[in-house]
Amino acid sequence: MDKFITKAGAAMTAKLPFEQQVHAFAANGLDHPDWKNQMQSGYNNLASIRLDAKGKPIGELNEQGKSAIDLFRRMDAVNADYAKGLIGAEVYQRFSDIGFLMHLGKTSSEAASIAANAASGAVLGSDTEKLMKKVKSEVGKLLADPWYSADWVRHLGGDNTHANTAQVHGWMRRYGTLLVQSGMYGDSDTALRAASEYLADPKVSAKVNGTLYMRSEMPTAPSSRSQDEWFSRFIDAVPKARAKELHSSGNEVRLEFDENLMAYRPFIKGIPLHDTEGNIEVYTKAEIQAWYAEEEKRDISAAVANANTMQADKAHDAYRKRIWSEVGQVQRDEGRFAMERYDGTVNKSVLESRIFGRDAFAQITKDGNAGKSLGELMKLYPARRRVNP
Repeated sequence: MDKFITKAGAAMTAKLPFEQQVHAFAANGLDHPDWKNQMQSGYNNLASIRLDAKGKPIGELNEQGKSAIDLFRRMDAVNADYAKGLIGAEVYQRFSDIGFLMHLGKTSSEAASIAANAASGAVLGSDTEKLMKKVKSEVGKLLADPWYSADWVRHLGGDNTHANTAQVHGWMRRYGTLLVQSGMYGDSDTALRAASEYLADPKVSAKVNGTLYMRSEMPTAPSSRSQDEWFSRFIDAVPKARAKELHSSGNEVRLEFDENLMAYRPFIKGIPLHDTEGNIEVYTKAEIQAWYAEEEKRDISAAVANANTMQADKAHDAYRKRIWSEVGQVQRDEGRFAMERYDGTVNKSVLESRIFGRDAFAQITKDGNAGKSLGELMKLYPARRRVNP
């Protein structure tokens, strides 16, 4: 049945733009059979690519390898979660490394050979050794730099001094090693600066409350707000709220992505956050995205209600101005004290409750009489209290 569904889905979406095809399969939790086979065949070809002792590529990617890399880069740009689920974390990282090197100017074959050497643990000369010694220092500089995706993130959540240093160290080492082995930079200092600039690129990562998150790992967000806004909003509403229940500061909370679980673990000052039953909290990306969807529904309902209120306010204001403009004519046509006789009070409270007020307008509109003149309305909606002339 699954094979039938996936084949049918592939046939039905074949003529759609690539982005829509990815979204369709991701939304339904289905593996596209052609893409999966194409990616696996291409990955098998990567095994034939290596670097020689002088750092020159050995072997050449065949067409399957090249098309698989191209497919990955397109898919990863649309939905990184789907790409990772389709090919697995290990294969995803290899293709991701290749994409990173191609982004910086390497050909697909060059990038594949460098990524293969890095994955095998090969070390090329003293520059790599030197780079490893500098990684810790560069990570500290990156996390200390108070850059934010947007000022509102900092104002909304405050600064978080408990950054994900270990994770960033791993990213810096990975990308720095790739850049040194690529031969694109003359020394490890330059390679590290390039790796740091790449990690700090807002298109690559987001820094929320002092914690650095790779965008490829962040939950997919509805288009109504940015990915950063949705993630910050979730942190405020869920783990921070739980931390406050435990009498801790919300600014001490951070989420850390666990690649093994494909989920986020919340921490308070490095200590795992527990739920009300004493279990360690874990938020899967699917759960966070479901939370996004519910919140977006509430946002839409609130926006519709607000728009309806604003529209009703405008209609009532226009109606009220028109009615007030007719007071003089009523006084002339029906006698000088027509309004006073109708109202029977000094402060015009009856006129307000029966004709002029918001509730009165709502009833008059419901009755289909909103366009009638003031004189007509006074007859249709007589005062409940009358004073003899």
